[in-house]
Amino acid sequence: MDDTRELKLPEAKDIRVLVAETPFASTTGIVLKVIGLHIRGNAFEGLKREIDLREYSLQLIDRIADAAKSFAFMTYFFRQGIPDEPWHISPGKSGNSVDYFPMFEDLHFQIKDWFDFYSDSFFYKAFSSLEMLGQLINVYDRLGLSESDVTFNRVVDLLGGRQHPIYKDLYSLRNSTGYIEANDMRNSATHRVLPSTVGMIVVRKPSGWSMGLRNYISSRIVLERANQIAFVVEAAIKVWVAYIEKDTSEKARS
Repeated sequence: MDDTRELKLPEAKDIRVLVAETPFASTTGIVLKVIGLHIRGNAFEGLKREIDLREYSLQLIDRIADAAKSFAFMTYFFRQGIPDEPWHISPGKSGNSVDYFPMFEDLHFQIKDWFDFYSDSFFYKAFSSLEMLGQLINVYDRLGLSESDVTFNRVVDLLGGRQHPIYKDLYSLRNSTGYIEANDMRNSATHRVLPSTVGMIVVRKPSGWSMGLRNYISSRIVLERANQIAFVVEAAIKVWVAYIEKDTSEKARS
């Protein structure tokens, strides 16, 4: 079917509204609280920790802001319409063994291309936010990891060994369905194949070689998983900020 419609790009007012609707709308303000805290310690250690906490907090804010922008653009293009359910039919309409995206018109390919671009950016920034949170926890709680050795997962495991008060909350978030599914999708996109692309796969089974279609994740599911990992990021940040607010308040009274 011919499609004479043109791709509509978002205007500034559209993005402002969409960013305000993102799951990260209030997260930046939460992180900013960390910068205003006074971290007690000896002169040099205290100064280093305050500077490190401030710098990693700013890095975290940058990543959250980028994730929010990417989420906003994802939402915008998704609402333009991406009819990728079903994403294939077999047999195809013209005698082909399979037709991909049978409901697409020319415009839909452009919309999906932009959606996929911003979804890749979103998941990168969302998981990078968790890595920055790991850096902050490592500094504040003196876990002893070098900067290059810090990962969110490693930090959570170390907290478990210390019976840290926020371990159970962070462990629960890291092992939630939302985190696991989003992480699997992110890992596939980074190290294997983009789950939002179509193609063939050949596998060896006990009965012999078999050829089939590679797994595909629809745009609707991608957006659902984006919402899930956004919840995990925001919840993890809130858990940590609540802890250090309580901890610094108790130390100030002692």
